[in-house]
Amino acid sequence: MSIKSKLRIVTGVFAAIIIAMFIATYVNTWKQENDGFLINLAGRQRMLTQKMTKELYEFVVTTDKSGKPHQEFMEATRMTMKIFDMTLSALKDSGQVPVGLDLKNTEYRFSPAAEGEILSQLQKVTTQWKEFSSTIEIILSNRYSDADLKTINVENIRLLKEMNVAVIMMQEKAEASISKLLTSQIILVVTGLAFMVWVVFIIRDITGRIARMQEFCQLFGQGDLRARSGISGSDELGQMGKSLDNMAMSLQEIMSEIGNDAANLDETSDSLLQISNSVSEECKNSSGRSNSVAAATEEMSVNMNSVAAAVEETANNVSMIADSVSAMTETIKVITSDTERLVAKPVKQWISHSPHQPELMNLVLLQHRSVRLQRPSLKFLNRQIFLP
Repeated sequence: MSIKSKLRIVTGVFAAIIIAMFIATYVNTWKQENDGFLINLAGRQRMLTQKMTKELYEFVVTTDKSGKPHQEFMEATRMTMKIFDMTLSALKDSGQVPVGLDLKNTEYRFSPAAEGEILSQLQKVTTQWKEFSSTIEIILSNRYSDADLKTINVENIRLLKEMNVAVIMMQEKAEASISKLLTSQIILVVTGLAFMVWVVFIIRDITGRIARMQEFCQLFGQGDLRARSGISGSDELGQMGKSLDNMAMSLQEIMSEIGNDAANLDETSDSLLQISNSVSEECKNSSGRSNSVAAATEEMSVNMNSVAAAVEETANNVSMIADSVSAMTETIKVITSDTERLVAKPVKQWISHSPHQPELMNLVLLQHRSVRLQRPSLKFLNRQIFLP
């Protein structure tokens, strides 16, 4: 149930209790006023019975003395009978009833009809009244006897008793009405007190939850994301408490994720720092190696230039050697040819005249063969030098 509905119920119940108490008091006051008026009328009926009897006896006494009916007492008796009859009829069946005893100069008021036991009792009074009034009419007609006078005495007491019973019933009804008013007032007061207890519990529940919400807001405002309101219920405060707890839980999860991401980012930054340091070291090493390579390259370039110069010089030398070898080859050919030509004949002659001819011939042949064997080697060397 929402707080708005509870407040509406509280307001409505209190308003209903106040209105009910007012209506009950007003109705019972009105009834008491009518009951008081009716009790006065019923009490006046008892007095009228005595008044009629007194006026009737005065009529009888004056008539006996004067020998003729006394008109004043007769009219007084009939006036009292009329008032009693009108009042009894109004009490029993409702109607206008005279407030005073002078019908010409009196105020009339409405009398409600009797109910229940009071109506039954008034009907008995009516029966008694008919008998009593008929006897009075006999006496007022001056045709009465002593028996009629005795009947008046008996019926008067009986009518008085029956009317007294009706008055007592009306008093009891009035008292019962007062008791009902008190009972209704007590019931309404008890209901109001019980409702007040319920209202106190509602107020304590609302104020308690508001206090818990205030404490939660203070803790949450100070940064305690673990704080929870713990407020439950189906009303507005319960829904607000659930929403605040869900908000706090979501925010705590988000902050936890942010913390985890921050830790991961910290680790990642450390790793990146290490990688950066490693890259820096590698860059330094690469720079050193690059310098070394550059120096080596420069040195190699110098060496290559030296080698190129040496190769060029070697090529020149080889060319010179080749030329020399070629010249030597040609010279050797010429020398060989001339040697063969110049030496062949004298050698042959010398050998032929020498006593060691066989040994000399072999020696010459060996030398000649050795020279011929060197010629292919020189040709091969010449070809290798001049290769393309």
